[in-house]
Amino acid sequence: MTVAVRMTLNSQQLKNITNKLEKRLPDEVDKSLYGYAQLLTKTLRHNTITDPLRPITKDRRAASQLIVARKQSKFRSVIKMPQSLIYLDSMKPHYVPLKRGRNITRWAQRNYGSARVGNKSRVLRGPRGGIIYQDGQRSALFVTPHPFINKSIKESSKGLPRELKKGITRAFRKGAS
Repeated sequence: MTVAVRMTLNSQQLKNITNKLEKRLPDEVDKSLYGYAQLLTKTLRHNTITDPLRPITKDRRAASQLIVARKQSKFRSVIKMPQSLIYLDSMKPHYVPLKRGRNITRWAQRNYGSARVGNKSRVLRGPRGGIIYQDGQRSALFVTPHPFINKSIKESSKGLPRELKKGITRAFRKGAS
């Protein structure tokens, strides 16, 4: 059995399709990049509040909700987040002395008992239950970074080709009609 197919190409129709694609493809790719920024935002929020080594506080939950994706210009989308989260991601491990009147001292009073934590942090309590910070008996917390930004970028990098493919497909569908 033989099948013959005859194809004809109208050059005017082809020009119309390519002209529509030239107009629509940049817009659809721009929408795709913004979609990727939103996907990365969701991943950043999730990784901010999932930390197996540290307790998650109300402040960190509130800060994670401030991570947002915004369109800065036609072909530029940015992700904005509080500076405190950037510091949390990139700080060097260090000791924080627990002096009277500091927020971290109040936090340590609520969350830590009178013990060594991980052989580095030391919270010493006096007879009335307050934290001691005197010569010879210094209480201090050893704080380490929570590197969630690079982890989030790595996790969501698989979504970029998928978002671009969706945008290009939308441009071809609109361009063909």
